[in-house]
Amino acid sequence: MSEIEKAYALPKYKPFFMSLLSDDEGDVYVRRTPPVNIEEKRSVEFDFFNKEGFYLYKIKMSILPRIIKNGLIYRQEWDAKEGLFFIRRYKVKNWEKIKEEILDKINLVRMSESLNLRGMASFNQNDALSDDTP
Repeated sequence: MSEIEKAYALPKYKPFFMSLLSDDEGDVYVRRTPPVNIEEKRSVEFDFFNKEGFYLYKIKMSILPRIIKNGLIYRQEWDAKEGLFFIRRYKVKNWEKIKEEILDKINLVRMSESLNLRGMASFNQNDALSDDTP
């Protein structure tokens, strides 16, 4: 056993998720526990469920959102120079398209329930987010 392993005793199993976030429409974002390997560049991963509990997307972002509302994502940032926290706002550029795809996916999930099928899709932050802070 290495000295690092002795100093930081890790549990045998890690939790599946770290936190839950809900948007203004009642959808739920389950933040996954990141990998233990700290050398990898970390992104924040969420499993996205609609308000009815259907799994819809796996979302990967380089930011940790605090609030998701009306196609906007808000996060808290620390300005060490000023010694203050501030709120940064990001606009989801394809919000209407995502909402439309969610409705289509919900209909597919409902139709496939009798067959026990679940489709998967991905949300790519690089294609969908722009900094919208005034």
